[in-house]
Amino acid sequence: MNSFFRCITAVIVCFCSIVVLTGCGNSEEELLYEEFLTVDVYAPEADGTGIQTGWYAELLKEKFNMQFNYCDSPDGCDLIICNGEDGTLGELIAAGALCDISTLLAGKEVMTFRDAIGQLNDSVGEAGIYAVPGKLSRLAEETPEEEYEPGYGPYVRWDVYEEIGYPEMNDPASLLRVLKRLQEACPAAENGNKTYALSFSRTDGDSILDRAISLEGLYDNNFFADKDLLAEDSWYISVLRFLNEAYREGLVDPDSAAQDRNALIQKYKQGEILFSFEPSVALPAYNTQENMDAGKGFMLAPVKNLKIFSAGVNPYGDYTAVIAVGSTAKDPVRMVDFIDWLYSPEGIMSSCTQTIKAAGPQGLTWEVKDGIPVLTDFGWQAMAEEDPPVPEEWGQGTWAEGVCRLNYYPVVTVEVSPSGYTYNYTLWDSYREGKSTLLEKNWQAHMGGALTSLEYLQKRKLLVVESIAAITRQETIVDYSWKMIYAEDEGEFEAIYERLSETME
Repeated sequence: MNSFFRCITAVIVCFCSIVVLTGCGNSEEELLYEEFLTVDVYAPEADGTGIQTGWYAELLKEKFNMQFNYCDSPDGCDLIICNGEDGTLGELIAAGALCDISTLLAGKEVMTFRDAIGQLNDSVGEAGIYAVPGKLSRLAEETPEEEYEPGYGPYVRWDVYEEIGYPEMNDPASLLRVLKRLQEACPAAENGNKTYALSFSRTDGDSILDRAISLEGLYDNNFFADKDLLAEDSWYISVLRFLNEAYREGLVDPDSAAQDRNALIQKYKQGEILFSFEPSVALPAYNTQENMDAGKGFMLAPVKNLKIFSAGVNPYGDYTAVIAVGSTAKDPVRMVDFIDWLYSPEGIMSSCTQTIKAAGPQGLTWEVKDGIPVLTDFGWQAMAEEDPPVPEEWGQGTWAEGVCRLNYYPVVTVEVSPSGYTYNYTLWDSYREGKSTLLEKNWQAHMGGALTSLEYLQKRKLLVVESIAAITRQETIVDYSWKMIYAEDEGEFEAIYERLSETME
């Protein structure tokens, strides 16, 4: 029996097993599934294999009369999460491992993402719907995808910046002067090692291009208008000149051309680096709760007229992880019902605390007060990783033991619920105000009261949201770029630049 007929047969059987009841005092219909079902789930990013336990297991039982059993192979699984852009999805379809759920999705709320779902399935060249993409969004494409920090920007050790009197940075020359003053004010880390204003990792692949993109806003050149990356007056060559000057001033860590990412992160952790273009590296490494409570850490520096580029949300989602129903699923109807719920406000909140930082189930970890969402006392403990025991009515065990293990993003981290607030609790004003550390309060006071970097940039129209076209990673350019940064004088810089231009030509 081929996969299509297996799915149809299963649908008929499942329809016969569903009893439709109308709840007392509730006008909405509620589906009650009579047979308790163990659902085999393949989720490559899942936290371990075996049975889901705790409060999320109780939720699955209450809503769908089922439990999850996480497996290490997609073979024979009811629910399958896989990569939708590397050929895996197409291979599973061709092998008859996935069910065409077109009919089952009819009328479902998740089909408000019809265009995105259609585009994903069209991309594999098979008629029907076999998967739903992840990281979907109903937000305008001009909405920044980042949560509260842009992908790149001038991030300074704020405590040292405060110590030197918040000097202005209006152009590359003034930025260079500030970097020098930072290093002079803090010449050594607490471990005694020498500090540097700048440090990079050669193993980032396109790290030099990344630095150039993040610094381009300090120049008058238009990033998107540049046709020739290697033109003498291009933003790219201008940034290389800046970094070479910084190196000759002794501001660039000499290990940058050889060290890997882990070595760089370790230096940030130890306080050996004072400036960063990548908040995703510097902040997790150095901005610990202890440091921030003491007023120490990296924060976005105010640079006059700086333009920071941000990637907008993609309404068609992300194909690196998509969700599908296995062709041998014991109950395809129930699986589609679950997928539909997973993309609903309740499903997102309850299932995505470890991915989009969703707040968890309403009534347990959060509630609405005076029209705004706030964490409950239990929620504050849970989100602070204190791992409190859940109340008896929510099941057994601790909060962390019951967290959904799918590790799947149905929507982007900044997606807004129909009620008008983000699913991501860290973006709530009530959370930001209640959690502010001494570092954040000092920064907020200096930055006009903005709670986050993105808020600061958006209010001042310093954020340019674009879908940035990928820059081709050419090893030749990257290799020569490092040589240019480490040139001992301007003459050597120009000579290397000339060789690069000739080579590329």
